[in-house]
Amino acid sequence: IEEKGEVILVESIGDCLALYQKGYENVLVTFGLDISAKLLSYLNSFNLTRIIVSLNNDKGKEINSGSLGAIKTLAKLSSVYDLNMLEYNPPIQEVDFGDMIENGVNFENWYSRTSKWNMADKDFQIRMKRKILSTEALKRNKSCKNLLKKI
Repeated sequence: IEEKGEVILVESIGDCLALYQKGYENVLVTFGLDISAKLLSYLNSFNLTRIIVSLNNDKGKEINSGSLGAIKTLAKLSSVYDLNMLEYNPPIQEVDFGDMIENGVNFENWYSRTSKWNMADKDFQIRMKRKILSTEALKRNKSCKNLLKKI
């Protein structure tokens, strides 16, 4: 993390191990769908230029918990970090990184894809704003409320 100036935040140990197996060693686990104050504090010990939030891609489920968790995480991060540093890049068409390995997905395609979203992008901000305003749990979240004031 220190060497690259970049961190990839994932939901579980399995995701971390899958990324590590594919050569991505700058990974930290959130242990769930939100970033803790301790992890946020730990991130501040690095001179970061980029934070990639890569929680699971639960788009096949009725509620995409990974996407909602990513929004909450990005909202918390936005209270500390510049929006240009924050990116949302979930696993490609799979639920998690373990699935990507099982299905032979090229991890470099995931890492360097152009369809990842930067928090400073106005179109992404509009999409996030709509999602926050249309989801009760996000509307009530303090970090999301603060993000709405910022974007």
